[in-house]
Amino acid sequence: KLNRNLVEGRVLKVHDLRPKNLITTGQKIQVHVSNNSIKLKTVGIAKRGGKFGDYIEIENPKSKKIMMGKITGHNTAVIEL
Repeated sequence: KLNRNLVEGRVLKVHDLRPKNLITTGQKIQVHVSNNSIKLKTVGIAKRGGKFGDYIEIENPKSKKIMMGKITGHNTAVIEL
């Protein structure tokens, strides 16, 4: 997202942009759990929001266990074992 309106023809700089939150607190997200030998896909609940590349706590709704996962896209995170 842009921080402010830009003049036409002006060069876009890094500080002109603001990262967009991809996950919000309490949102159901798709979780990919991977290991060297297995890959699983399940649903979890985000304990806090974040942007691309952020690490967040994800709760398993059945067992209530909490694990750390990396945000990789809209409503998507990866947990590597």
